[in-house]
Amino acid sequence: MKKVITLDYIMAGCKTFFNRLTSYVSKPVILQTRNNIPFYQPIANIKNSQLNKHGIPNPPKRPKTSFFVFKENILPEIKKDNPELKMKEIVRIVSEKWANYPIEKKEEMKQNALEDFKRYRENYQNYKTSLTDEQLKKLEEAKDKIKLKKTNLKLKNKKKELDKPKRPSSAYNSFCRDRYFKLDESVPFKERMILLAQQWKNEDAEVKKKYRDDYLEKMTVYNEILKEWEQKMVELGHFDMIGSNKLRKLHKQFQKKAKL
Repeated sequence: MKKVITLDYIMAGCKTFFNRLTSYVSKPVILQTRNNIPFYQPIANIKNSQLNKHGIPNPPKRPKTSFFVFKENILPEIKKDNPELKMKEIVRIVSEKWANYPIEKKEEMKQNALEDFKRYRENYQNYKTSLTDEQLKKLEEAKDKIKLKKTNLKLKNKKKELDKPKRPSSAYNSFCRDRYFKLDESVPFKERMILLAQQWKNEDAEVKKKYRDDYLEKMTVYNEILKEWEQKMVELGHFDMIGSNKLRKLHKQFQKKAKL
């Protein structure tokens, strides 16, 4: 028997989602490395080429953890003794050797890494104070773009894992797909797309109507499938898959019902 998703069920799910979100914001997670060394990497995800593009000097280089220092020291020897092994297997051997490494030597390496991180933190603070207000602003903008890009990539991968229905191609895209490989392959991609745009512009109205009617028909089916999929996501608690506009609408419905 197919389970019916009622408004009460959706409202309860929305309430749980926003409660969890509030809890997360009020209690942020503190990131740490495997060696319990404070995580000082404010702009490590930004490439130096991106910084130089905005006229921002390169930041101090973040030091390696004790494990990566150990890995760099022992890696050449393992590769020499095992030239046929793949990198995945070599990393496994390095991890095993690190696990069996003498505790006193391991602690010494951890202390050295901790000292390196302390110096890095001081150098980074000096670096940050040396930047102008305009450079700091551009730096924050670059960081925000990277965060947004990562967030969008995670959502994209999650949608793929959860088998989100794929939106059908537009009438114009379907037209281009049908005609693209009929063009001369020696013509560069950009020029072929310009030719296709010109063909679409000059195409007979009946042909355009056929593509548009086909698109509308596919969209009708797509919207029905998408609605069922979104109901399933609500049931499973994947509210980030629903879409911000629909989530806001559900939240407004929940707020109105809560006032009654």
